[in-house]
Amino acid sequence: MFDHGKMKFRFIISDSLKEKMQKFSKIHIYSTRQSVKEKWVIWIKENRELIVKEKQNLEKYGYSGSNDDFINKLFFSVKYYYMKKHQKPDDQYDSTISKDDDENTQIKIIKCVDNHIQCILHYIQRPSECYLDFININKENIYSEFLRIISEYDKSIKIRLVFEKIKKCYENRYYIYRRRACARSA
Repeated sequence: MFDHGKMKFRFIISDSLKEKMQKFSKIHIYSTRQSVKEKWVIWIKENRELIVKEKQNLEKYGYSGSNDDFINKLFFSVKYYYMKKHQKPDDQYDSTISKDDDENTQIKIIKCVDNHIQCILHYIQRPSECYLDFININKENIYSEFLRIISEYDKSIKIRLVFEKIKKCYENRYYIYRRRACARSA
């Protein structure tokens, strides 16, 4: 059974289910909301065996939601991750911050993230709580990173995008450290 000492906050679904969800989202990306819901019910029936198998697999790692909760989470993933990801027009993306710019994220902020994660990793906390703690402790470093990004790019850059970039950096680093810690203890 599941060892509660190795608590997971993110559950990764299998590639086979993920591919079927992506395929569903591509087919119904421009369908109406009602149509998507109707087709989803049919999709669930067609893929019931795979979904049950996936839920059982995740329960081995501590997932404890009901069947309806699991199916709702899958629907949420399809609707808000896969479909929305492909629906955004190019003008919604800010071209001043690209994925390549992640390499330019100041080393100081990455070291702050790493130090914070190493300190809190021994406590069982939700990643969102850890991030809020990080913000409270490192306000000055975050502000200097914010100023660096604005000065390096364009002053009209959206503030939200800067903070999303810092948050994404934190979440990725947290997930990597958490995975390493689980691998070492296994």
